[in-house]
Amino acid sequence: MTPEQFQQYIASMSRDIPRKVTNEAVSLFKQNFKGENFFGKRWKEVKRRRVAEVTYTTKSGKKKTQYRRTAGKGAFGRRKILTGATGDLGRSIKYRINGPTITVFSDLRYSKAYNDGTATAGRGNRTKIPQRRFIDNHHKLQKAITDKITEELNKIINRK
Repeated sequence: MTPEQFQQYIASMSRDIPRKVTNEAVSLFKQNFKGENFFGKRWKEVKRRRVAEVTYTTKSGKKKTQYRRTAGKGAFGRRKILTGATGDLGRSIKYRINGPTITVFSDLRYSKAYNDGTATAGRGNRTKIPQRRFIDNHHKLQKAITDKITEELNKIINRK
């Protein structure tokens, strides 16, 4: 490889690495969203999916326990926490690359309320939304980014 070819290769890699790192971050955030957690920390359950434990005694005197949904029948009661009827919030995770700065965000007006939690939502600002983080910094995210950069740099070093 000539010095000029190597320089062109390094330039192309410097454009590719931020895009690959960003794709990795977006992929991890979407996995968290689908798994209803943030890097292993489960989101607070929603009322429509809560299960009640009902204990009763049979005619023979045995104690039995049943688990019943307290609300939400059909698809409404089984749907994932933040998907809603449309699933827009999970699909709204986007990114922006501006030089060395990478920003991953959701452009929906209500995404911040769900990501950070709030006590002033809804009509009259009296609805409390618990925090269900799906986009933020995390040590597992940092490790994935470091691993992706290392992988790309190893490709440069090991190129013949």
